[in-house]
Amino acid sequence: PADADFEIAVSLTGTGGTATYQWQVSTDAGSTWADTVDADGTAATLTVISTDAEYVDANEFRCVVSVTGGDDVTSNAVALTVA
Repeated sequence: PADADFEIAVSLTGTGGTATYQWQVSTDAGSTWADTVDADGTAATLTVISTDAEYVDANEFRCVVSVTGGDDVTSNAVALTVA
């Protein structure tokens, strides 16, 4: 199977700031979330490699974006579909 890429677009307004990204995975349909082990906090793109433990059909992924001096924003969750 092919690797899966998830990407988030962020637009900073006002005085700007630096965005950091924490990608998370849920293995129970969004009831609980855990930080992904392969995200480094600087990438707006997460690549889930087909050999990763997180590469499971129906796992959900989301991103928590933090901006210095601002509130954290959590993206909508998207499900991984392995065909």
